[in-house]
Amino acid sequence: MTDLSDAPSLNCLRSLSLSFPPPHRTPAHPNFTAADLPLLPHAPNLTSLLLTLSSDRALFPSEGLDVLAQQVDFGRLTKLSILNLFCSAQTVSSILALASNVEELYLSLQGAHVIAESDLVQPGKAERLRILHVNAPERWAPTVENLSEVARALPRLEQVGSGNRVYEVHRRLEGDERVVELCRWSRTFTPGYFQNWRG
Repeated sequence: MTDLSDAPSLNCLRSLSLSFPPPHRTPAHPNFTAADLPLLPHAPNLTSLLLTLSSDRALFPSEGLDVLAQQVDFGRLTKLSILNLFCSAQTVSSILALASNVEELYLSLQGAHVIAESDLVQPGKAERLRILHVNAPERWAPTVENLSEVARALPRLEQVGSGNRVYEVHRRLEGDERVVELCRWSRTFTPGYFQNWRG
């Protein structure tokens, strides 16, 4: 079921998690398009949106964000997850502009290059982010160096990861120099990405 638009208005709903199947591919419809995205129920107070394309992977369509933004007030979101739909640099920058209050962001990227080419590392563009997890196809996945660059750019980032790697962001002063260091996850509770993935 990918069309929930006829559901009653869900004014009290704060979190929506939806895993939806890929469309049936035919020669006339070989790729995932914006029309294949689910139609969501009216939930004006939504603060958490988690969308996962199940059992497949595809490129996030260029018009896809417009389709979602017509259904969801991205400005209210503090948590956003779009998994198995690979986002371009332009899409990531548009997400950051629309979801300016987002604190937790879980995305699938076309490759590590998206980090440098998007607004993720631009000053003032994603300063509320506390948790960022970015997945990509293995051969193009972000490296520790890529993730360190993001951590240096985002002053509130506490947790960053890619694939099954999750790091704590440690910050300290050495004289007048601010040092940002990534350390493998050592805490006793499950990191945000895996809470999100299992939820």
